[in-house]
This record gives sequence, C-alpha cells and structure tokens, in this order.
Amino acid sequence: MATERDWKKVAKRGREDLFFFTHSILGYDKLCDFQKEWCEWITDFSRLKKMRLEPRLTFKSTIFTIAFPLWCIIQRVPIIRGVKGCNLRILIGHSVEARSKDFLREIDSHIMTNPIFRECYGDLFSDEKWTETQKTIATRTVQRKEPTFQVIGKSGELTSAHYDIAILDDMVTKKDRDSAAERRDTKNFVQDLVSLVHSDGLIVFVGTHWHFEDQYMHIMNELNQELEAIGLEPYDIISHGGYLEDGITPRYPELLDKKELDRLLVEKGSHDFWAQIGNKPVPPEGQLFPEEELKFFNIQDLPERHLLRFYGYSDPSLGKSSRADYSTIVVIAQHKINNTLFLLEGDLKVRTTEVLKKDIVKIFSKYEFNTYGFETNGFQDETRKEAEKELSKEGYPIAMKRIENMGDKMARIQAAESRIKGVHFRMDYRTAYPDFMRTLFLWPDVGRDDGPDSLEGILQIVKKVNEHTKAVSDANTIDAHHKGFAANLITAEF
Repeated sequence: MATERDWKKVAKRGREDLFFFTHSILGYDKLCDFQKEWCEWITDFSRLKKMRLEPRLTFKSTIFTIAFPLWCIIQRVPIIRGVKGCNLRILIGHSVEARSKDFLREIDSHIMTNPIFRECYGDLFSDEKWTETQKTIATRTVQRKEPTFQVIGKSGELTSAHYDIAILDDMVTKKDRDSAAERRDTKNFVQDLVSLVHSDGLIVFVGTHWHFEDQYMHIMNELNQELEAIGLEPYDIISHGGYLEDGITPRYPELLDKKELDRLLVEKGSHDFWAQIGNKPVPPEGQLFPEEELKFFNIQDLPERHLLRFYGYSDPSLGKSSRADYSTIVVIAQHKINNTLFLLEGDLKVRTTEVLKKDIVKIFSKYEFNTYGFETNGFQDETRKEAEKELSKEGYPIAMKRIENMGDKMARIQAAESRIKGVHFRMDYRTAYPDFMRTLFLWPDVGRDDGPDSLEGILQIVKKVNEHTKAVSDANTIDAHHKGFAANLITAEF
C-alpha cells in the first residue's frame, strides 16, 4: 500500500515530467515514447508562441489541451509571467464551442474523480466558478475576474479579459475547407482571441490542416514573416505528417501504421487525407495529377488475360537508408482490341540488388511479358545483366529492353501528363499500390519522383512498341504475326 511519502514522490515526478503526468497520473496509457518529445516541446517556455500540427488520431489534444493545462495549475513555482500554477488563467479555444466544453469536461473529470490525481494534488474543486464553460480551482491565492479555465468557440462572445495561457485546438475545421468566407471569419476571430493573451503569455495552436489557405498556413507563410519584420518573436512551428519526408514511410507506426494509413487514404480521399493526415494541403494548381482527374478500374472488371498484353519496367537503385531512391517495378496491361491501359503493379521499395532480382523473378512468375524495360543509366546496366542471369536461371530467358533516360526528369514526367490522364489509362490504387499513388498525387511536392518517373518510363515503352507494331502493319509484313512476334518485340530496337 502506497504511503504518504510514496504519493509525494509521484506528485513531484508528475510536476517535473508532463509525459509521466499524462501517462501514469491521468491514465492515458496509450501514449508512445515518441510523444515524450511533444511533452518536452510544450513545457519549454523559452518560446511563448507555438504551433504544433500533427496528424489526427495521435492524441495531440490529449497532451496539449487536456493534460498540459492540468499540469500547469499544479506547479508550485511560477512558469508563465511569474505566475504560480494555482493563479494561472487559461483560455481553451476550439472552432466549435461544444468541443471546447468537452475538453473542459474531461479536465473536470480528473479534478473530481481521478483518484491518483486527487491523491497527489488534493481536491481542487471550488464553489466559486464551476460551470461547463469556466472553472476556478480552490487553491487560487490571488483574486482575478478571469477563472482558472475558460472555454470558447467561434460562436461565443469575446469579452474583455486577460489570460496567461491560450490553448487553441482545431480552430480550423471542415467549414474552412469549403468556404473562403469561413476562412476569413476564422482569421478575424483568432486575431481577436490572441489579443486577450498578455504579450508575455503563452499561445499554443494545435491542429491539422484542412486547406492550403487556412489559418495555420497564414501563420506559417505570412504572420511569422510580419512578426519578424517588426522585431517580434515568431511562432515556433512544428508540422508533421503521418509520413516521413519520403511520403511513404509511416512517421508514427505505433499509432498510424501502413495498413491504417492506406485505409484512411481510401476513406478520406487524397485531398482530405493529405491535409489532415499528411499535414500537407496542396493547392489544385500544385498538383499535376490530382485524384479527380485520374481514372480507375476495379480489378474484378479486368479483361481476361488472353485479351491483354503485359509490359514491365524496373528502375533500380541501391541503398538501404530511408533517404535512398526507391527501386520500382511497374506492370501495365494493354487491351489488344481497344488499347486501354491498366496499371497492375506499382511497387516502390528501397532494396538491394539481390532483393530487386528476386522481386523481378516473382513478377515474371505472375505475367507473360510482351516487353520488359530496364533503366540503365550508369551502374544500373550491371544490375540489368544480373537480373537477366537470375531470370534465365529460373526459366525466364529474356533480353530486357535497355532504357537510358538522360534528359530532364521533370520535363519527361510533365510530357506524360496527357497519357496518364487520358481516356485509355486506368489505375487501381485503392487495393494494389497506394504508396505508388501517393507519390503521383502530390508530385512535384511530395519530395519523391520515383513513381511518376517510372510510370513515364513504362508508358514510353508501350508507346514505342505500339508505334513499331503499327509500322510493321502498315508495311504489310504478315510475318510479324507469326509465333516469334513477341520475341521480336522484346529484342527489337525502338
């Protein structure tokens, strides 16, 4: 049984460590080790203007909007403006007032019913101000007109008051995505709200993006520059998406693993997904391949195999680090009658030559290729030769088409736009290759061009094979249709 001395030790550690306080005293035991950095960031008071954008479903409101305000009021020493914790005035804002009341209700539940919190820090309930919108704790020693906690939403009325801390959680919502007028209202409301905080007080924005011109983008791209220009402290901004910089590797696999991210992409659609989970809202003019301009197919509607020609393409890369280029394996099927193209495989991985060779053998076991192209810039030709040896050993003798792409990569991808968006090109990203499609949706801003680049490469192969076939047909070379036609296509020079 814990003694009074034991409880004092727990209480002391809770005051010193927000992560311990949140996890072990408040009982949010699903927090992960990576969130220790979040707790260190919010409790570093060397910067008093902060903005933290993190993906949904990562417990950011739990830490920043519920646990942190409670942690502040239990401090025995001044932490903000020389004010002791019990005398702080904390404003909690949300775009929707009902949601800000929910935050306060959860704070209230810890004060009133959490046995560990009460054992460590006593009974903070007071009859003075204890409503659904404001609460004043019993340990306050300085009389203030403002309560310890005050909540507000955009529909609420701003009154003359002064606060030491403001936690503004999700001031941007779906309405901001859909309406420029709503975005202007949010901006004006936030400006008024921030003015209620003392100039040497703490302001913290917490949220996720909804639009490329939302309030958070305004702070990042305009307000910070304006503050710096007049010699004022800019906001300390951290913005993380659900992926690392490559746009593919999960940043927080403990909470948002690849399977969950793939599910969210399908459910939300690319725009909302990249805004709320990727924290990377992209203006329409910034996307060359927006989802709504692409065409898709269901795998069950794919024509029978005897009606299809199969084309493959590999762009190899060496390296095991997350910053290395991806080796790609892409497969397209072409309908023999109407020439519709179906993207069947879009495999992106950082892999060694040995792994690439094995993966190519696996893909040859699935499809009987008309033509298979292999990018051979520099060292890549040696990889091609090794892959051909491996294929021959496994019973797939083939001379892969050597592809040298020496021109401007961006120009080549842009030149493929009409074919990728064309009426004869279909994709199946929802079940087959979401990683590949992520690089396509956000190109050129995603930081990776492996997907679009390899897609351009295989479309070039299909185009040249078709041109070759047409030339043979126009010349009435009947022999082009005999048994060796496929092999001729594989080895013929384009």
